[in-house]
Amino acid sequence: GYGMLMVDAVLKRKFFDDRDKKVLLVNSYAVWILAWLQTNTAVTQGQYYGLQYYTFAAPSWTTDIAVLAAVGSTAATLLMLARRWRKNGGLPYNGIVAYVASLYLWILIARINPLWLLVVPALHSLQYLAVVWRYQTNVERDVSDATSDPEPKILSVLG
Repeated sequence: GYGMLMVDAVLKRKFFDDRDKKVLLVNSYAVWILAWLQTNTAVTQGQYYGLQYYTFAAPSWTTDIAVLAAVGSTAATLLMLARRWRKNGGLPYNGIVAYVASLYLWILIARINPLWLLVVPALHSLQYLAVVWRYQTNVERDVSDATSDPEPKILSVLG
């Protein structure tokens, strides 16, 4: 998500300064740590639809601290984005959608049904198709014999 946001920001010339990048990275790590701890709190062995699994026995107080860090860093991120929107009149919206989806959406999906954790790596890989598509479009557009921009194909809705 962070990488997708940075790529979209560069493509749209809406660069983040070092302080804003740090806010985004701290938020990313805080939410990722919380997600990991939520799946590993005080359960060392369990069964899900007959499938036996094991987790690390992370104390519940570590999750409480992680929740505070995730909520605080999310609030700081929202304030930073609102400030940038007011100052610059726009944001790299597709990158923000990728950032939010990779940090928050998959956590919600996994909480609904833990089997979705098996699909998360595939979803993570799918997000890079947009980057590859954009790169290839730019390569084709920049060829000396190109007469116009390449025709939009399947990922054209992603911007």
